[in-house]
Amino acid sequence: MKAKRLVPLVLVVSMMFSVTGCRDKIFKEKDVPETSKEYSVENLKVDDYYIKDGTKFYKLYKPDGNFTKYSKTADASRILWTVGQEEEDLIPTLYKNEIIIYKNDGKVPSDYIFERYKDLGYTIGIRNLKQDEGSSYLKFNTSEDVNQQADAGSVINKVKDKYSELEIAVMDDKALNENQITASGTIKNLHKNRSYQFGMYAGSVYSETKIKADTHVFQSSETFVVNETKDTTKGYVEICLPEGLKTGYYMVNGIGLFRYVSDLKVDAGDLAEYEYNVANDAFELTSQVLDDTIMEVNKEQTINVEEDYVSAKLSFSITNDMMLEKAVLVTLDGKQLEFAKREDSETTYELNLEDVPKGEYKIIFTGKNIDGMEAKIEYGAKKAEVTEQEQQAQQQEQQAEESEFSTTDGGSLNLTDDETSDGISVLQ
Repeated sequence: MKAKRLVPLVLVVSMMFSVTGCRDKIFKEKDVPETSKEYSVENLKVDDYYIKDGTKFYKLYKPDGNFTKYSKTADASRILWTVGQEEEDLIPTLYKNEIIIYKNDGKVPSDYIFERYKDLGYTIGIRNLKQDEGSSYLKFNTSEDVNQQADAGSVINKVKDKYSELEIAVMDDKALNENQITASGTIKNLHKNRSYQFGMYAGSVYSETKIKADTHVFQSSETFVVNETKDTTKGYVEICLPEGLKTGYYMVNGIGLFRYVSDLKVDAGDLAEYEYNVANDAFELTSQVLDDTIMEVNKEQTINVEEDYVSAKLSFSITNDMMLEKAVLVTLDGKQLEFAKREDSETTYELNLEDVPKGEYKIIFTGKNIDGMEAKIEYGAKKAEVTEQEQQAQQQEQQAEESEFSTTDGGSLNLTDDETSDGISVLQ
């Protein structure tokens, strides 16, 4: 690990976060987006996509991102991000049975590439964080990797002319680990608009500053192709979306993003209450990628079974940010039994066991961002109890058989080898 020099905080802050002077910015200031408005059929723009709601049209919106062209393949490193509710409101909502249209001048694409974006929640406006060689710190470029509209931009812009790179050492006095960093190099699972304390290095100079998690991140997760359209006489075509499309965020041909809700508009509830990350079924998907963390890891859980059981059921559930590759139970004799997804659930996995002797069992989870994953076990009857019950049942059965040979007055019948019950000789 390279040596770091600590200097008085007051001096560092003045050095690092109070740099003055004006230079040309590498990042252009983002134009203030036009407020969301209704379009009529007469003022639709060529080569743009719109949501048609009756006679009203709403233009799809493209937030800032780390790419310029569409992709036919899902790529977890591709992200879009918005800052503030005003910008997020520019993403229009398409409800079930509504239509997406494409305004054209006679040149209509044969295919429309739909790229779905997973909602990763909120982070600070810094992306492309990478582990610095020789240390545990995460470095980033102060010009290329910072959202200029976010709070991070207002902080980092004060020093980016002096320092081209900075390294994040700690967040709230704790080092960041790989499971906290997405494939696009953003910090995951931060609370919306909460300010976090960051300790950073510029070379050997250390300083601390607060940055607000005001940036909403969306990550490429699925792509599919649509080639079914309907012509109209109004200068646009209607794009036919697949049946069974799940609620989520989608971009068309890399031009515009929209929010899809799989309920009719009249039945829809609060948009914030919907689950936007349930994977689509494989309807002609060209690619599907839901892993948003950098590194796949194994996590082990030990279960001590203290008595012999006739049966047991193990189960666990995954959250939206967990990316499970597989989960196996290692039995006492070394066999590996794999968990399977429960038929009625997209998030619950189960494994049923018969004949469970006492001992130490191990569960191995393989995936990304699985730190909090843990299985529970439900036991059936104890073998000792079953054996006792069986013995009692056998005794009861034996007693019942013996009672069949009892007289009604309580006396016993004496059957000998030479007589039947009616006194007739059977031995001559």
